[in-house]
Amino acid sequence: MTIRPTQSALPRAKIQLLDWLKASGSWEAMLLSDELLDARTFRELADRAHGIVRRLQEVNEWRVAGAFWEAAKDIMARWRELASAARGPSPPGTRGGPQAG
Repeated sequence: MTIRPTQSALPRAKIQLLDWLKASGSWEAMLLSDELLDARTFRELADRAHGIVRRLQEVNEWRVAGAFWEAAKDIMARWRELASAARGPSPPGTRGGPQAG
């Protein structure tokens, strides 16, 4: 069984997001952090991170919510880029590759 680059990048992104939430010092953020654990794709991780931001805003944790969203976008973008680079170029005619024809 081979491990795809995104399989190792996704858990690392989750760990960084969890570490950020822990370092924020916000009790509410820590309570919500478990929601990140079940994400299976970067898209799902982004959706869950955004859900945490919305719930932090609901309890008036505006500073933490805004800072977390900015950090989450950076963390996920960096790990997605690393995973894409490790996969290499897409074959012609597929998403991300040169178009055939």
